[in-house]
Amino acid sequence: AGEKALAAACADAGGIAASRIVGTGYGRISLPFANKVVTEITCHARGAVHLFPGTGVVLDIGGQDSKVISTAPDGSVQDFLMNDKCAAGTGRFLQVLSGILGMELAELGEAAGVFRSIARRMRGLAARIPLHGECTFTGGLATSPSFSRLLSEELGVPVNVPEYPQLVGAIGAALIAARI
Repeated sequence: AGEKALAAACADAGGIAASRIVGTGYGRISLPFANKVVTEITCHARGAVHLFPGTGVVLDIGGQDSKVISTAPDGSVQDFLMNDKCAAGTGRFLQVLSGILGMELAELGEAAGVFRSIARRMRGLAARIPLHGECTFTGGLATSPSFSRLLSEELGVPVNVPEYPQLVGAIGAALIAARI
């Protein structure tokens, strides 16, 4: 299935050849055709520093987990912490909550208590890794301007938000693949 999806994506992109493939994310070990397998932590760090060269810390809130990644100027990982035990700080939690409340995900920004609670959880995680350089916010929750604003307030520092925050890990994987 992975090989078929890759072939379709290459065809859709104008018939490019996939000569260098980096597998990442939770399914990375299920890609036997990958030339290299790299954690999403490494990919997010590399992608964030590429987009925002002053990045010292990456804050990632995805569907399954939350991460705080300390980066070096070259985009390598110095340290990281991850919360994958409690769904309350993830995008999946917000999807479930929006269904229960009968609200669109975008409308949850109006229920500031929910967002503030997640921002405080992230602040607690970030407090365990010293903030240095710029902070770059990635993952699906970074698509919410109201949450990004609350996170910045909770941390007491501005946060960079990429135009497509859900693609930062993919950009990092592509940069790593370019060096294979």
